[in-house]
This record gives sequence, C-alpha cells and structure tokens, in this order.
Amino acid sequence: GSSITRTVNKDNTVFYKSNRYSVPLGTYRPKGLNTVAIEIKEDTNDQKRLIIRKQPDGEILANHPLETSTGKLIKNKNHGRDRSKGIQSYKETVAQQFKDLELASRYIDILMEKYPRYKRDQLAVLQKAALE
Repeated sequence: GSSITRTVNKDNTVFYKSNRYSVPLGTYRPKGLNTVAIEIKEDTNDQKRLIIRKQPDGEILANHPLETSTGKLIKNKNHGRDRSKGIQSYKETVAQQFKDLELASRYIDILMEKYPRYKRDQLAVLQKAALE
C-alpha cells in the first residue's frame, strides 16, 4: 500500500480517521521534524493494521490494529516507556570511559545514526572495548 504523512502530536500520538494511535515516547521532538509515514496493511488474518514509520521505508515505530469506531486512543503498552532516555544515559556512561570524551561522544552519535536498530548492542561492544 502507499503511505500517507501525518504529524506526531506533543503527546506522542498520531491522528488517523478520528482516532489517536500511540507512537513510542520520545518520538515527538520539540524542535524536530515531527512527521511520520502511515500505511494500512492486512495481516495474515485479514485484519487491517495501521503501520507507522519515521520514513516510508524506515523502521516501524508502531503497528496497531486499525480501529473502526471513532474517538479512541489506541495505545501500545511499550510506548509508555521512553526508550531513548535509557540509551542516552548509557551512551554518556560509555563515552566517559574513553580518554577523549568529546571524540567518543561524536563517534557514538555517528554510530547510532548509522545503525539505529542496534544502539544497545553497539554500546555494549564499545563499553567492552573501553574496559580492555
């Protein structure tokens, strides 16, 4: 299916056909580009699902059952935790283990941008390297 663009609201939800669908906490950025791509897909049981991604072919932020009634908030339990905060403090902890804190921080940022899916794994490897 083709995707449509929606704006992420301050409360980390996206409107679609009179319903609000949650995205992970921290998706909304006060000074960021707050748009996501939405597409409707059918799963194996012919159930319609609402797929939300940062970019049309990007990583899936949310996958919700499509709500047919209106005025509802469809929320994924995991979306209540800000996973980016945990990563941020982990990143700072790892960076502090290197001699050049600023260089380490910049390197980690580039790594995170390049491989967003494996942030925790990357940090674990770097932490191990710093301790050797």
